[in-house]
Amino acid sequence: YRYMNKKMKFPQFIFIGLLIFGIAIIGLSFSLFFNLFNFVEEELVVPVEASLEEVEKVEEIKAEVVVEEVVEEIKELPGIELDLSHLSEKAQGIVNEWQDIDLQDFTCEKLDDSTLSFLFVPSGYSDLDINPEERMDFELYSQQYAWAVSQDEPFKSYKEKSKYYKYNGPVVSVHNIVGDLEENCQMTIENRPVLVSVIKSDRGGASANLRQGTVHGKNPGYKKMIENDKTSFINYHNQPTHELGHAFAGFLDEYTFVGKEEWVWPVDEYEYYENGVRKSLGNFETPFNKGKKVPSCPSLKEAKEMWGDLVDSEMSLAEPDDFQIGYYPGCYNYSNRYKPTKVSLMGTSRRFNLVQKRFLCELLIDRTDVVLGECNKFFQ
Repeated sequence: YRYMNKKMKFPQFIFIGLLIFGIAIIGLSFSLFFNLFNFVEEELVVPVEASLEEVEKVEEIKAEVVVEEVVEEIKELPGIELDLSHLSEKAQGIVNEWQDIDLQDFTCEKLDDSTLSFLFVPSGYSDLDINPEERMDFELYSQQYAWAVSQDEPFKSYKEKSKYYKYNGPVVSVHNIVGDLEENCQMTIENRPVLVSVIKSDRGGASANLRQGTVHGKNPGYKKMIENDKTSFINYHNQPTHELGHAFAGFLDEYTFVGKEEWVWPVDEYEYYENGVRKSLGNFETPFNKGKKVPSCPSLKEAKEMWGDLVDSEMSLAEPDDFQIGYYPGCYNYSNRYKPTKVSLMGTSRRFNLVQKRFLCELLIDRTDVVLGECNKFFQ
């Protein structure tokens, strides 16, 4: 100040003002710089007199930040190279096809009412977020399932209209996931994905829950199977589609249960009431068939109504003998319930019959609003 006052006759009060202004500018710059790089960690505080909407908004923002951080952490896990060199050329090709399946991280925005989507949910995996080997095993099973379904018509025709997602969050049960999706993602019947619970297990196997529209698949460890050259997986694509026939369409098993006497259903209808109690042949309702009458194990009278138009049709006669449409007794272990062909994917064969395909096409067209591939021969 003395120097400036001597040379420039600088008043003292102006110098003090400029000094204070300079300090303020430096402090503001530091504050902006600090907030720019630390805004994510800033605590979101709910005002004391906040409305319910304000509270929910703050909690939603907090949840989004946590989810984004978890997903980012998972993405940063080191990758694992799967050695396929010891497998046959055919087996290598199949595993490569699995890994080409685009298995995306799921977010609520991915729900879509114009595609057939699958959401794979890990069950029994404790270390997916930190263990890359377990994550690879879960993803291999999920990709194998998606690939398997795409091998069978009419799902094969709708491969380009299908999406596959993986759930990256803590899981208590698939039932809880359904509730969470309905509450937080506005999931409806129109945009609902097929839920596939991937269960960590020492052995394979699968089942379905028709009411929830879910498939429960036991993962025997595909990474280990591949590494040990157990190539039974090459032809393992019918069971996933069989279970999808239950969970998506509501089809019943068409075979006779081993070791059990065949039963006799006492009436011509699917269900009846006895002393006020509903007796049902099977739980046909799924979230995807929208209450349609499912052509699965009806009485002879109902069978004629459901697929009589296909019997002796040109389409049916072009099929192999076991797949020509007729009325064959013995379905779901009932001797007086009928199936349209001697064998099918819901029984003891490797593909759906014409009646099943037509019904599946109806559901797929309802979902996607487009007629594709094999479905054109039913709905032109």
